[in-house]
Amino acid sequence: MDDTRHGSGKFTYANGDWYDGEWDFGKAHGTGTFWTRQSKYIGRWDQDLKHGVGEERFEDGGVYNGEYKKGYRSGKGTYTFADGSVYEGEFVNNNQEGHGEATWKKGHSYVGQWENNYMHGSGRYTWADGSSYEGQYVSNLKDGDGVFTTKHGRRIDCKWADGRLYGPVAITAAEWDAPVTHWRGGVMLSWAAASDDGLGTPVDE
Repeated sequence: MDDTRHGSGKFTYANGDWYDGEWDFGKAHGTGTFWTRQSKYIGRWDQDLKHGVGEERFEDGGVYNGEYKKGYRSGKGTYTFADGSVYEGEFVNNNQEGHGEATWKKGHSYVGQWENNYMHGSGRYTWADGSSYEGQYVSNLKDGDGVFTTKHGRRIDCKWADGRLYGPVAITAAEWDAPVTHWRGGVMLSWAAASDDGLGTPVDE
């Protein structure tokens, strides 16, 4: 940038992009608006980098409101996607990372840990009918111990590996005594009455 730009003003670049706001010896610094064909950002700047609180609207209809650090969406913010889905929580280097809540337009929601835009760590996923799953996720897949709760209040304790049921699955309901089933790779291997101590009867026998 030309280091003579200082104070307030608008500059249009050769490719048509423009910045209108505060300058510090040739660098966007303070409050300003930056427009490109892909997005429009209104907010704080620090030495040519988005830094502080701002709003960015993208050509696909997405909108971000929140914190920036050194040019990236980092800190706390809200991203509203073009389809109406919303993520509110922590960001690191433009990614959903840390603790956050996502709500999809069909009424599903997830509250918990995120990493690199994936549900990753401990969290609770709730469906529109009120049923829910609380447990561990790895890259959007259920992995580890978890609990399903149906819309009728039945509790299902289960274990997952790579998004598939693995190990014992126990159903708890006040009105009936359900069996314990055993799974591997999403396939039921055996069942046992809730009071049994063993693995029960193999399914293929």
